[in-house]
Amino acid sequence: LRARAFETGLWPGPICTNTYLVNAEPLGDIPVFSLVTEPDNLWDWDTGIYVLGPNAGGGGWSPGANFWNDWERPLHVEFFETDGERKVSMDMGTKIHGGWSRTLPQKSQRLIARGGYGEAELEYAFFDDVDNSKFKTLLLRNSGNDFYFGNCRDPIIHLASEGTGIDDLAYRRTLVYLNGEYWGLMGLRERQDEDYLAYHHDVDPDRVDLLEINASVIEGSADHYEEMLDYLRSNDMSDDAHFAVVDSMMDTRNYAHYVAHQVWANNTDWPWNNIKFWRSQEPGSRWQWLLYDTDFGLGLFGGPYTANSLGGLFDPNGDSYWSRELFIELMQNQNYEEEFIRLYADLLNTSLSPATLLPVVDEVEEHMIHDMPDHAVKWNGSFVFWQSHMLTIRTFITNRPDWCRDHVRFQFQLAGMYDLHLDISPPGSGRIQLTATEIDGPFTGVYFLGVAVHAHAIPNAGYQFAGWSDTALSGAAFQRLTPSGDYDLAATFTPDGSTQIVFNELQYNPSNSADSGDWIELHNPSPQAATLDNWQLRDTNNTFTFPPNTTLAPGGYLVLTTDLAAFTTQFPTVTNVLGDLGFGLSGSGERIELHAPTGLHDFVEYDDSAPWPPGPDGNGTTLELIDATTDNALATSWAESTVLGGTPGEQNSVTP
Repeated sequence: LRARAFETGLWPGPICTNTYLVNAEPLGDIPVFSLVTEPDNLWDWDTGIYVLGPNAGGGGWSPGANFWNDWERPLHVEFFETDGERKVSMDMGTKIHGGWSRTLPQKSQRLIARGGYGEAELEYAFFDDVDNSKFKTLLLRNSGNDFYFGNCRDPIIHLASEGTGIDDLAYRRTLVYLNGEYWGLMGLRERQDEDYLAYHHDVDPDRVDLLEINASVIEGSADHYEEMLDYLRSNDMSDDAHFAVVDSMMDTRNYAHYVAHQVWANNTDWPWNNIKFWRSQEPGSRWQWLLYDTDFGLGLFGGPYTANSLGGLFDPNGDSYWSRELFIELMQNQNYEEEFIRLYADLLNTSLSPATLLPVVDEVEEHMIHDMPDHAVKWNGSFVFWQSHMLTIRTFITNRPDWCRDHVRFQFQLAGMYDLHLDISPPGSGRIQLTATEIDGPFTGVYFLGVAVHAHAIPNAGYQFAGWSDTALSGAAFQRLTPSGDYDLAATFTPDGSTQIVFNELQYNPSNSADSGDWIELHNPSPQAATLDNWQLRDTNNTFTFPPNTTLAPGGYLVLTTDLAAFTTQFPTVTNVLGDLGFGLSGSGERIELHAPTGLHDFVEYDDSAPWPPGPDGNGTTLELIDATTDNALATSWAESTVLGGTPGEQNSVTP
């Protein structure tokens, strides 16, 4: 409903827009966008941005169509969270977004905040895994070329890259209504522009070089990049000194991660297309690559899990040599080649493994499956066909790592592979840093004979490195492992006599009837007091630094709360509490870490489903550590509190 006040002799009042979802089912796990604009802004034959218009040519691309123009139209945007509460209601601008996918009946839309419409920023924390609540631009994406197929390939590939250091795009599946009409499912995404770089990397958005494809300028200048290419072409990259010069101009490790993900995904619309890279203009800044538009991956359009996309990069006579030149030249350096192989092996064993990614696919599908039948009817698709592509995606993820390893072995003429088994003794005392992943418990991975695995043992706070289980190794914490076959190795740590502080209780999703806000309880089971000066609590994107002179008495407890006022209302007698943290805990599980000045002290990676107790997920109970002397990294060390609201600031309700 839209309303406006009029009076003779006066300017009309502002337009007031409200959306009412009448007889709608509960939103559940998927939020809703309502987009409202004058119909002519979209459908007018001459000026509407959603139609072919009078100048459209023939063929699949419809050149000259209205939707190919960079036209912006006013739009009112409302956003309803999964609890049904309206979080955003504001006037914005919109443009059609994307490449070939503009020709699809449901078109991707760019939501643009400008002062001319109202507020200059869209202010809401849409994404749990992005430390930002102010956006100038967001995308509602139709999933591009995957629209009629899986409708989720690009988000899954981006989710697979989380934690690897690649700049990916956050994602939330949403339902969209356009002028009150059901408009189906769309993906809420960030837009990789100068503002994205500013809030992800704390750089000046007016001082960045952002390029695409073959060094075409989006922002800034290509001069520094062209200078780097000139040096690369004029010097032998097998010489470590020359390689170091290029490494000072581009982040070669970031580039290796980026290439590994594209190769694994078998993105057949790359490397000659969908390329973005950037650098800050500050002295010493290096080029980094952005994961972008990967819809052609995961088995779409002639890209089966058997495809040797790695070998295709090395063909000097293949098409678009310019797009592969950088990788080919860098791989002339033996150390970089081995680093790439180690990194790729680590990723295939962890973030790109079926064990990691199949649950991600399950979660993405869960947020789509309820609404996909209606979406398919709206756009003349097929729910059964969509299900077949979800199976294709799962089949690709399941089979791809073994084929990728064979491609590596063939490309680099390696002798074979072996299983590497790593462990930590005792559990929770430390970790092993590999090239692209960190091991903090039992681990098995597949690695390549003849390419050394780099393993660095790092003690957690309160421990010191004591040695390796293989006595043939030196006593050094860093090792280059070159086994000739399957190999078992454990890093051993011993207590160093310092104070132990542990995560003891978590309230990550309090009930609506007694909402204390999220909170975390720390416990000091040791017989001496602990001073927490310069200690930090961290999650993936946020950090809380303890105020000076914070102490934790022997056997004492300390509560850290995201909302001190709400917590105090529920627990007025608890005084050993600090807040506000500035961030909360994920209701679907996440990793939180406690850092001492000397490094990582304790961590917990909880979840809201088995083997973790599911009860604390909104039922009013908490996760409680059963025994402070056990490994709190293990789900079996935790139980659901027997007391509603939990036991903040005192002994847990569950006991050994």
